[in-house]
Amino acid sequence: MPRYRQSCPVCGKALHSCRNCHHFDGTCSLQCRLPDTQYVGDRNDANYCDSFRFRNADVLAVENRAERARDRWERLFR
Repeated sequence: MPRYRQSCPVCGKALHSCRNCHHFDGTCSLQCRLPDTQYVGDRNDANYCDSFRFRNADVLAVENRAERARDRWERLFR
């Protein structure tokens, strides 16, 4: 897990930022899936969120697939 002020050695952008977090979701009101997080102004800038988990594309794909299946099931049996 990256430290708070650690940056990418290639592009220089902050690694500990909302956009790199597992909980980031651009469609939510605060752009975070966790309901009790504080507002962060710049999603690309480094922040001190204690709930930060580095994004893992494989895990997100499995979670999204399960969520879509659950939504379809609920729509079928309403």
